[in-house]
Amino acid sequence: MPDYLVGGVEFRRFGAESDPPSALQLGILRSSVQMIPVEHLTGLSRIEARRPGQVPTTGGGHNAADKVIRLSAASFSARHNARVNQTFFHEMGHIVDTNFGCLSEIRRFANQRTHALYADSNALLATPVNATLRATHGAGEVIADCYQILFRFLRDSSPYRNSVITTEYTGREAQRRFRVLLATSAFRFFTLEQLTAATDEQSFDRLISSLSR
Repeated sequence: MPDYLVGGVEFRRFGAESDPPSALQLGILRSSVQMIPVEHLTGLSRIEARRPGQVPTTGGGHNAADKVIRLSAASFSARHNARVNQTFFHEMGHIVDTNFGCLSEIRRFANQRTHALYADSNALLATPVNATLRATHGAGEVIADCYQILFRFLRDSSPYRNSVITTEYTGREAQRRFRVLLATSAFRFFTLEQLTAATDEQSFDRLISSLSR
């Protein structure tokens, strides 16, 4: 009988019960999946925890057509996944990009000099990625990184640290990148008030500013 993490998202373990994820790591993954808007989760049917040595051996992978995210055994013990599963967020960003066409929309913003998000879209697309750590690279990785970092901020407001992305997700630079992603059709039904548990009457601008103080 399949194990379901959240709603209709199935969890499949390829290794033995003694292999990753541990009960704690599985709990972190479950809470991470719970953060994703239901409209985005329609693009995900299964998360696979691969056994040690099985591809992917590090990080994660995805197949948007099959609605599958694959997480390596090694990824569960990675330091950046100790509080929230950022590898899952990144792979979810790829699925959302594929399903909603985020990159195509952002490129349209970046090609229209009169568009309100022209400069910010170009800044987002120019954000570096650590290609040495990726099996794939390019603009799609930039979108997946932005999605990952946005949801990390929503879960954990501590400063984002990365050896390649240094100032791009600090303060105003982070805010302008989030604003571009949130302007895509993937988020057309959302405001940050709906993505967080805010109970007061904070405005959208105040919330987006608070993400990267």
